[in-house]
Amino acid sequence: MPFFVLRKMFMVQICVFFCTITIPIKTKAQLYHVWDSIVYYMQFKPSLTADFDSKNTFVTGHGIPMKGLELGISFKNKISYMLGVYFLREPIYNRATLYKGTTKEATYNTQVYINYWSFIAEYSIYRSRKWNIYMPLQIGTGMAKKYYYDSTSLKLSRRSRIVPVELSITGNYRIWKFIGLSGGLGYRRAFSSNIIKDEDFNGITYSFGIKIWFGDLCYLLAPKCKYCKYL
Repeated sequence: MPFFVLRKMFMVQICVFFCTITIPIKTKAQLYHVWDSIVYYMQFKPSLTADFDSKNTFVTGHGIPMKGLELGISFKNKISYMLGVYFLREPIYNRATLYKGTTKEATYNTQVYINYWSFIAEYSIYRSRKWNIYMPLQIGTGMAKKYYYDSTSLKLSRRSRIVPVELSITGNYRIWKFIGLSGGLGYRRAFSSNIIKDEDFNGITYSFGIKIWFGDLCYLLAPKCKYCKYL
């Protein structure tokens, strides 16, 4: 079965998965419960939160690492609002043919870059002493760039404004006071100005790695530090 068919099937499965966890709302009472929860926790004094986000994603069928930095506020670790900046750790290398069927037809080496800002809203759907499972929703704006090279120099560049919308589910398991494991799975839908027509910026995102709680680490190293309580 062709790869693109498998990818589309997997994307459908992801959509079904998110529907099963976000739309099992049997009654309106559950919606009101979530809203009441948000209103309740936002009465508390917010604390600063910062995080390095490292995940993998797909762009035009190419798996590539993506890095991010998030900074914002959190209400009792139940609701968080953050601003993040994201970028590909390295460009996507490929080849493309331009002006097909004409006397100017030529094949070039290409490099694709993506970077964008994103507003993030997170809601914790389950929390215990060891576990924290939450759903981040991201809405961003940024730029995709594609450069065409021949053997000697840059020949052409194209830029496209993108508006990525990403929904994911992420879980943390705390191993010790300030360190644990983190993993997540999501999907990004990138709306664009369609200038770079031969690239698909939609894609699955996934991650697995080590998570460090800097506030707890700060308190462990300097329990009398007056700034630790704000982390």
